[in-house]
Amino acid sequence: MEIRPDLSICLVAEAAAVDAAPCLQSLVACADPLALEVFVPATVTCGALQSWPHLHEVEAEGLSTSAFIDTVWRRARGRYLACWQSSVMAAPGCLAALVHFLDEHPDVAVVGPRFLDGQGAIQATAFQRRLPWDSVVPGWDGLSSMEVDWLSGEALVVNSLALTDIELPTNNPGVWERRLCGRVRKQGWHNFFVHGARAVSRARLGRPLSVWHELLDDLRRRLPAARS
Repeated sequence: MEIRPDLSICLVAEAAAVDAAPCLQSLVACADPLALEVFVPATVTCGALQSWPHLHEVEAEGLSTSAFIDTVWRRARGRYLACWQSSVMAAPGCLAALVHFLDEHPDVAVVGPRFLDGQGAIQATAFQRRLPWDSVVPGWDGLSSMEVDWLSGEALVVNSLALTDIELPTNNPGVWERRLCGRVRKQGWHNFFVHGARAVSRARLGRPLSVWHELLDDLRRRLPAARS
């Protein structure tokens, strides 16, 4: 009997001929104990993982990023579906932490990891939409898991059950993750930033935490010490 993958990953490349090997290696290295399948654009370079039996090439010519993700997710067999940029390196335990969170919270549709840039600075990738513009979630410091309105699309994991009643946004390049998170929320699902999952990006994501966030975080760390 064929085993259903725990996680189906759609690898999104920033350029047609990008070297996806470092990203793929980081994903495979932190997969245990998960069963994975990974879909990549046919034009990318995968290095030693080119012959990996769970790697599938998909023709992406002429497709927008969101349309490519839609094509892959329709073919995917996993309990959970992921979108992952080729510039994002998964830290040890990242995928397992995201899947475990979804297993423990069956009412959650979309989760995303904690992002660091190449210098170790936390990147603001969790947002809410209270006003006509998006803002970093108040109190969000990257140090605790919390519910959010939407997450940056560079690395997301989605419960496949949440997609049964919605149409994936394929005609809105650049905002598809906001539309996705909004549509599942309207169906009663929740979206969460997961502190225990960590990823490092070679590109700048979202925007770095403001000085105010950093000062607030420092104050929170000092208060318990002052009380003891």
